[in-house]
Amino acid sequence: MAERDDLPLPIDWEPLRRAAPKVGRNDPCPCGSGKKYKKCCEATDAARLRDPSPFEGMTKAEAIADPARTGDARVFDLMDAAQLEAVDATRLVDAQLSALAVRAAREKLGPVADRALDVLATRGEAGARESALYRADVVHLLVREGQLEQAGALLAKLDAADALHDGATLAVKVAAGAPDAFAHLEAMLARDLDEPNAFLDAAFALHDAGLRGTALAVLRATPIDVLHPKDVDELRREADDIRAGLQLPEADPVLDPAIVAYDRRHPEAELAGTKRALEEAEQTREQLDALKLALGELQRKRADAESELEAARRRAAESTSLARAEPASAEEATRKKLELLKGELREQQRERAELRERLRVLEVPTAPRAAAAPPAEPAEARDPDEGESVPEARPLRPAAFSDVFYDSVRGLDAKTVLKAQETAIRFASYDAAIWRQAKKMRDLPDVFTLRVGLHHRIILRRSSDGGVEVRELVTREAFDATLRGYRR
Repeated sequence: MAERDDLPLPIDWEPLRRAAPKVGRNDPCPCGSGKKYKKCCEATDAARLRDPSPFEGMTKAEAIADPARTGDARVFDLMDAAQLEAVDATRLVDAQLSALAVRAAREKLGPVADRALDVLATRGEAGARESALYRADVVHLLVREGQLEQAGALLAKLDAADALHDGATLAVKVAAGAPDAFAHLEAMLARDLDEPNAFLDAAFALHDAGLRGTALAVLRATPIDVLHPKDVDELRREADDIRAGLQLPEADPVLDPAIVAYDRRHPEAELAGTKRALEEAEQTREQLDALKLALGELQRKRADAESELEAARRRAAESTSLARAEPASAEEATRKKLELLKGELREQQRERAELRERLRVLEVPTAPRAAAAPPAEPAEARDPDEGESVPEARPLRPAAFSDVFYDSVRGLDAKTVLKAQETAIRFASYDAAIWRQAKKMRDLPDVFTLRVGLHHRIILRRSSDGGVEVRELVTREAFDATLRGYRR
């Protein structure tokens, strides 16, 4: 599936903004008529203010009628199926086109998604690649919604030579019960045995087509050692979802030890790479020091040559015309020697600049000359699924379970309640694995959420001194409504 950029908050979390400017009743009307506001546009603006939207200066109806004017990819979440079908895709920016395609697929509107992606494909080379990525995603979404005919229509526009085509084709064939579905799976994995993303694509396709147990088996066969860390996190999340759906134990005797071993090896590989970079930086620094010495010697020679040239000029000025001819030759030789030294100096300066640039690129922010100390873990660009980093300051405080929490877990399965309590305590004790799964609410800086199984979310509030209050355990369906209550 295609990776997603970091998205803003959901549109229904955004505050409503004024659809008309705030103007005094006796002020001149902003429309430029020259009349007072109360005698001109006040009544019209009052009607517009009764239909606010998250977009400044626009009513909700105006944003739906002209989504291109908002420039926001989230505007389609305000629309129903009929409104989505009426959108003019040619006026949208690239991010809106991909968002429209995904939203339309979830509403089972394959033709609308197809039109949006066709427009995106005309937006240069980057647009064409983005269109293919999202077209494969839309095929998976339509398969999940049971729209196999629409999924097949979009699949026909994917390049058969593209790896994206394999996973999307597998999803359609499995969902349709095609006789050659598992032959396609076997060929796909055999052809791309050294490409772990082929295993992930196959697992997603089987999962979307309803074969969750088979998807888990493919995930178990994934060559984890060559996966990118982000793909390992994705594999871990997908395996958790499949196990929860199949009601299997949370501990997997095959997949979990492989992931643990990978997590242990990966920091060691990062450390080895950082040490190599430090060694290269040290070599470059030594070369730069040697160049500085050579440059100093050239500058000294240049100063001597200039002094010699000046002395020759003085002698030439004081001698007779016959005597001037000989020093003139000496002056010319000295000038040539000076030009040669200048050329050597420029070359040394160029090499010095190149070495400085190499040193800047290879420089690793560690304590001076402390290569033996393990470097700080490199920061990565985060996406919404990556979770939080463990804070540097880690004061330990006991986790406090609120009365609301105990009210919220009444009647729930004891295993789910124990899992929620364990998750909260691991969060309070700075367990790195749990913090990677935690999500901080952007407009609620002290509120964190964590997934408990497939169907529940736990809400915690963390104070500046490290204290953790466990607020409540809610179902996935009630999650958005509960968070809106925190924002009031």
